[in-house]
Amino acid sequence: MLTLARSITAVLFAATVGCHGDRIYGGSGGDPDACVPATCAAASCGMQSDGCGGVLSCGACPQEEPGPHLYVSPQGSDEADCSEATPCATIAHAASVADPGTTVLVAPGQYDGNVILEHGGTAGHFLTIRSQVKYAATIYGNGDTTNESAVEINSPYVRVRDFTITGAMGVRNGVLINADHVEVIGNEIHTICQFLTGGTSWQGGAGVDIWNSPAVGILIDGNVIHHIGKPGSTQQLVHGMYLGVHVTDSRVTNNLIYKCEDFGLHPYDATEASGWQFINNTITACGRGILQAPQGVTRNNISFNNRSSNYDIRGAGNVLSNNLSGGSGDVEMEGVISGVDPLFVNAATDGTGDFRLQPGSPAIDMGTDTDAPAFDLLGAARPQGAAIDLGAYEQ
Repeated sequence: MLTLARSITAVLFAATVGCHGDRIYGGSGGDPDACVPATCAAASCGMQSDGCGGVLSCGACPQEEPGPHLYVSPQGSDEADCSEATPCATIAHAASVADPGTTVLVAPGQYDGNVILEHGGTAGHFLTIRSQVKYAATIYGNGDTTNESAVEINSPYVRVRDFTITGAMGVRNGVLINADHVEVIGNEIHTICQFLTGGTSWQGGAGVDIWNSPAVGILIDGNVIHHIGKPGSTQQLVHGMYLGVHVTDSRVTNNLIYKCEDFGLHPYDATEASGWQFINNTITACGRGILQAPQGVTRNNISFNNRSSNYDIRGAGNVLSNNLSGGSGDVEMEGVISGVDPLFVNAATDGTGDFRLQPGSPAIDMGTDTDAPAFDLLGAARPQGAAIDLGAYEQ
């Protein structure tokens, strides 16, 4: 399923009509004396010409991880040495032979079957599993392994980034975290747990699930998570993220989550979860929005137009500030701006939506820089204006 949030990363300049030299023209006729400055595209980064003699600052460019690299390709073989010239065939095999600090680069294509990672890195030397082209490598999971998860991380110091993660009918979780010091960054996770889980061998499912408790050093950043749970279900068992563990130094930032059976973010319950930081996320069109457990931090989020309860804050020691609520599920509480439409560019949830903020959105410049990530979901630096914007995107 191609989403606009995903597809705009491949578009350089939209609606360009004509060009002359380094000038870019908009409108009919392409008047050579009416230069329209280009704007930063989602895929662009660094300092660039705006086409009209000016300079654009288009956010931070992704940095290639240092250290050795191994390679995986659909045309590879697990009898090979995982070099660029002779890649391996499976992600799990390449990870199993990688030293700490290695990056496993995965070529475009579909990789069928669940990826179970039993081998990790060390402090300061993550094992990074990365799609070589953002979203172009697809991990297609199934229900054939014990934990029914497309990606299962069972060792610490592992980073998984830039994949499309989806699966067949029996897959319950997009990513299952069962270790400390794990990072899940920049993935599109969709069409997971498309069945009713009540009464099955174990109930529930999630785009991202975490089991080990207490956990330390979890980062879930910049993911697009959607269509989690059976469409139309009201069972309240499947979530965008199920985070039912006690944590320290663990953050959920810059994620776009929509069309989930129940909560977008769900650390439950007060006896089993605490300490999560939820910063600059956008959650919409789910069963419910954000559930927060004790000792949590909830800042700069947009939770809008969920079926009920945009925010449900439970337990002692919580900090809330600069959050937005509106539409169905609206709530009134301290630290939440209520009754407000954030004015998304396009709020459609069928995969054609664009959840960036329109000019004039009340969510622009309404955030706090306390705890805020330095860059947004698309890599744009924060802030772009007088203050940080709410949600996953900096306008």
